[in-house]
Amino acid sequence: LLQGYGIHNSGWFCCIEQLINAIFELKENPEELSQRLILSMCKRSFDKDDQEANMDMDLDPSQFQHSLRNAENANRISKVELAQLLFVVGHIALKLLVHCEKVEVRIKKERIEREKMINEQQNDDEKQDERERDLKAMQGGKEAEEERVLELLQEISQDYIIQRNLIGHFTPIFVHLCNQYALTAPVNKKDDTLLRKVSILSFCKVLCVSTTFCEDNLKTILNMIRSPNI
Repeated sequence: LLQGYGIHNSGWFCCIEQLINAIFELKENPEELSQRLILSMCKRSFDKDDQEANMDMDLDPSQFQHSLRNAENANRISKVELAQLLFVVGHIALKLLVHCEKVEVRIKKERIEREKMINEQQNDDEKQDERERDLKAMQGGKEAEEERVLELLQEISQDYIIQRNLIGHFTPIFVHLCNQYALTAPVNKKDDTLLRKVSILSFCKVLCVSTTFCEDNLKTILNMIRSPNI
C-alpha cells in the first residue's frame, strides 16, 4: 500500500481502510502502528530526498510538525498524496475514538460481572460475612481505579486524539482546505475532485471525535453548510 501511495487509484482507499480496521481489531496497541503508518506517509510526502520510508523505520513526529502546522505546505505535495494522507488520518482518528469506547465498555462490563459475583456469594454465615467484607473492600479499591481509567478515556477521546496528538498537526490543513472549498466553485479535474471529496469526508470524521474541535471550528462548519459549492 505504501508503494501505491501517490498513485491515483480508487481501490487504494478501500484497501487502506480495511488495513486500518484490521489494525484496530487485531493489535493490542493499535495507536502505535497507526502512528507509524501516518509518519511513513509523511516521510514520503515531505522528504522527497528519501523515498525509502517504511513502517519499520523509527520516525519522530516532531520532524513533520512545522510542515503540517503550516497549511500552505500542503501545496508542496501532489493532490493525490494529500488526499490519501488525509483519508488515513481521518479514518484513524475515528477508529481511535471507537477503540476508546470499546475499552470503556469492557471496563464497565467487568465491573457488572464482578458485582454480580459478589452478590451471589452473600451468606448469613459469619465467616462468609467476613469474606464478603474483604471482597467489598477490594471492590471499592477496584472501582476507584476504574473510575480514574474511565475519566482518562474521556479525556483522551475529547482532547488528546485531536488536540494533543499527531493527528492534531493535520487540523490546520483540514480547516484550510474546507474553508477554501466552501468559497470556491469545484474544478473539473480528477485530482482536484478527489482531494475535495476526501478532505470534506475526513474533516467530518475528525469533527465526530472531539466536541472541542467542533466548537473551535463552527465558522468552518457553517461555511460548508451554507456554501453552494459543497
